[in-house]
Amino acid sequence: MQNWDAPIANAIKFTDTGGITVRIFEKSPNSKHQDWVTIEVEDTGYGIAPEDQATIFERFRQGRNKRSGSGLGLHLSHRIVEAHTGTIKVTSQIGKGSLFTVKLPKNIDQIIINS
Repeated sequence: MQNWDAPIANAIKFTDTGGITVRIFEKSPNSKHQDWVTIEVEDTGYGIAPEDQATIFERFRQGRNKRSGSGLGLHLSHRIVEAHTGTIKVTSQIGKGSLFTVKLPKNIDQIIINS
């Protein structure tokens, strides 16, 4: 699970007060009836500016916070999730925190065979 967990690691790193919530649940999208697992990581940290949210998953994209790392964690998480035909998205407000949502197919073998 190397770097797949960057949203959780970042939530811990950038949340000084408040808390972090991790939710995991199953969901079937509208018409395809494909089973999905959704993982949400929500924090009450600093938040991410709207202009930074568009590029947050780019390689070497470092945040503006002094605690920011190499800029690879979220990029690698994005690549790993995409390799499993899933999605990762962020919504955030400065001063209120962030919500990262990862959606992964529950049965990856079925998707690969049916593609």
